[in-house]
Amino acid sequence: LHVAETFALTFIDGLSASESFLMEAVYRDGKFPCLFVGGSAGGRLDFKSTWTFDGTEVVENSAVIAFVRMAKDKRFGVFNTHNFSSTSTSFLVCKSDLIGRTVSQVAEPEQFEPTNFVYFLARHFACSRAALPDKIKDYAFGIEIEGEIFVRAVAGIDLEKGQLSFYCDIAPGDRLHLLKADNFVDKTNADFAKFSERKPKPLGAILNDCICRRLGNPSSL
Repeated sequence: LHVAETFALTFIDGLSASESFLMEAVYRDGKFPCLFVGGSAGGRLDFKSTWTFDGTEVVENSAVIAFVRMAKDKRFGVFNTHNFSSTSTSFLVCKSDLIGRTVSQVAEPEQFEPTNFVYFLARHFACSRAALPDKIKDYAFGIEIEGEIFVRAVAGIDLEKGQLSFYCDIAPGDRLHLLKADNFVDKTNADFAKFSERKPKPLGAILNDCICRRLGNPSSL
């Protein structure tokens, strides 16, 4: 395997909540010096089952990985985009459940004083707890790694427990950035134009999209 000619096309059973475990195993093993791209399959929107085909049978609670090697005179590029921009608000995660994928306590970066997550957001948006779900419809959260923002989409808000659930695990000590939604079409077009600079016209593409992007932008699809 060589990173310049091979990538690992990866599909994970999203309901197993095991994406981080898989990638930790990949890093620890050290035998796959190539880029892993793909995503988590969520099945139907009832979130009861996920079905992935491995070439022989349909599997669950599994990851399917295909190592794709390019022809000698062909190259690949990986494009990713999201329609969010960072705001000036960020905070530290104090208490979270990696398995349940919930965050219940956060703190201001300079104060380190744990606060209930729902209370923190209600105070930030100057609204009641009951009004919070409507207030954050145009917002998401993200983690910054080497200058790039990776979106952490909200799966639900439990006002009674004072916690938010996410579609991926968030660890204590992570810094979450509050993100504001941008124009879906304009941001996608601008990001793709930048990605395409000094590149020939692509021969083809494999497209993966986030269900949250599609559900959140029905009028822009």
